Order: sequence, then structure tokens, then C-alpha cells
Amino acid sequence: MVISPRIVGVGQRYAGDDGVGRAVAEKLMASGISARGVDDGAALLNILMGDTSPVVVIDAVVGGGPPGTIHVVRRFAFGAAFRPVSSHGIGVLEAIDLAARFNPALDVTVIGVSIDPPTSLGEGLSPAVEASVSEAAERVRAMLPLSS
Repeated sequence: MVISPRIVGVGQRYAGDDGVGRAVAEKLMASGISARGVDDGAALLNILMGDTSPVVVIDAVVGGGPPGTIHVVRRFAFGAAFRPVSSHGIGVLEAIDLAARFNPALDVTVIGVSIDPPTSLGEGLSPAVEASVSEAAERVRAMLPLSS
């Protein structure tokens, strides 16, 4: 039996490029793929703790190339080259680490989209990050089991 991963886009809609994870989740939902968007790591933690199926998290990362660069990273593979953005109390990595303490077999893959360090608030993505949304959604689709 093949288990489909839970897909979660993390980001603040009104924090510029930080909202890219939500934008990717919305694109997937518009094409009929089950996904959801959350604002922060605390909401992600609730999702991670609720089930044992694999999880794909889409989030903005600072570093790792110019804005719009897409990274696919397994749970323990984050290095110093880039880090998920946290404009909230608990970040994505902290949520994943905490959930893994309760479920060491937690299977998480992060699709990170590089952004510049946030400097202001506002709705909408920069052109470079907006242009990466479709490709990030395709990377997520490629991780899904083929439908029969």
C-alpha cells in the first residue's frame, strides 16, 4: 500500500516572499491535490503530531542561491547554506525537530524556495519568487505516488 504524503505550505500571506509556501499549497489545491496552508511552525507542529504518514513541507528559506531557487531537503540535511524563514514564535525546523522527538521515524521532506531576508511586510511575492511557484508545485507532484 502506497501512502500519499501530507502537503503543508508554511508562510505569512502578508509578509511578502515569506508567503511562498502558502502560494505553492494553493496552486496544488487548485489542481485538485490535497494540501493545506498554515501561517507558522506552531500550526505545522499540530499537523506533524496528528499522523504518522510522510509530510512534504513547502517554505521560504534564506540563502542557498538567488530568490526563486528551489531546494529539496530531507529532514536532517539542512546545512549552514540556507535556513527556513521564521517570522513567528516557533520555526519550521523547530517544529520538525520537536515532532521527531515524539516520532523518531517522522518522514519529512522540505521544499525550500530561496528568498532575500525579509525587510518589510506586504501582500504578494516578488517576481523571482512568484516565477518559482509552478516549479515548486511540480517538485511536490513528482513526490506523489502515481494514481491508478
